Amino acid sequence: MREDRSFGIIPLKKTAKGWKTLLVRHHSDFWAFPKGHAEAGETPQQSAERELFEETGLRPIKYLTNDTLKEQYFFKWEGVLIKKEVIYFVAEVEGKVVIQEDEVLEAQWVEVETAEGLATFKEAKNICKSVLKLLTSKTNV
Repeated sequence: MREDRSFGIIPLKKTAKGWKTLLVRHHSDFWAFPKGHAEAGETPQQSAERELFEETGLRPIKYLTNDTLKEQYFFKWEGVLIKKEVIYFVAEVEGKVVIQEDEVLEAQWVEVETAEGLATFKEAKNICKSVLKLLTSKTNV
């Protein structure tokens, strides 16, 4: 078994109707949040910010919590079992969505309350639930 770790940002924007989050559809045809591997010398947060920008063209303007959200799952790649861990930062973002076409097929802003329905895997669905809980528990965001 091999272990793998990635970092991402849950991109959020506030609208007149409430919070929206951006989900991306990867070439493997699943909907999830932008994420990727760290490069040499990067902190987890720097890695997450770079990956967000590379995949979507967005940049964080405000982190909504110091806590991170984590998903863990197993998958097989070329016959090898991989234990995957993804650490997410939750941030309000700005910019125009420009997708990185070699990694992302499309991106869609959805209301946080309905994001769970679009997310493909149960781990991403659970992250959606955690983000909704975070936003409803905080009165200052």
